[in-house]
Amino acid sequence: MRAYIMKNKVVLTIALTFFMLGSTTNTLAEDTPSATTKTETTSTEKVSKEAPDVAKKSEQEKAPEPKKVKVMTKPIEKTVYDFSGVNSLRGNNGLKEMALPTKSKQLPADRAPIERNYFQQPPLVPHRVREYQITINNNKCLACHSWKTYQKSGATKISQTHFEDREGNAQSTVAARRYFCNQCHVPQVDAKPLVENEFKPVDDLK
Repeated sequence: MRAYIMKNKVVLTIALTFFMLGSTTNTLAEDTPSATTKTETTSTEKVSKEAPDVAKKSEQEKAPEPKKVKVMTKPIEKTVYDFSGVNSLRGNNGLKEMALPTKSKQLPADRAPIERNYFQQPPLVPHRVREYQITINNNKCLACHSWKTYQKSGATKISQTHFEDREGNAQSTVAARRYFCNQCHVPQVDAKPLVENEFKPVDDLK
């Protein structure tokens, strides 16, 4: 009787073992197709996403080029001025011809300054300045017109604006942009205008 029970136990053990092995293989077989289906779904999603881009590119390639619109513009009217009565320092000589040396201008002797015509007009120089030199190291004008020497020389002192830089900051010395006096101040002369001029000076400056 005992031998019969032992045989049954062995048979049951073997049967359970085979049953367990069969169930694991089935689960593996079921898991494998799901993985493949996942890869298939992802690949189909990629294809579906790429398909619209390809369609857009093909539509852009097939799209017709925009038509060029011609803009009609009116020709610019040129104003012609008559300078026949105005000569340069070269006179009537052409650029390819040799010109005679110009005569030095005879400026009037020192006299009272001419009145200004408008506000902020640089004053005219009422004296001879032909021999004056303005360099980085020396400025002949400041020898008389600086704030240190104007009282001794009896000259007009330079304006306070000459000490301001382009940003309006005040400096203790003359600003570089106002250092070269002859770029604004020129010797005065009672010359006739080259062209007809109806300009009238400001009354408040008289």
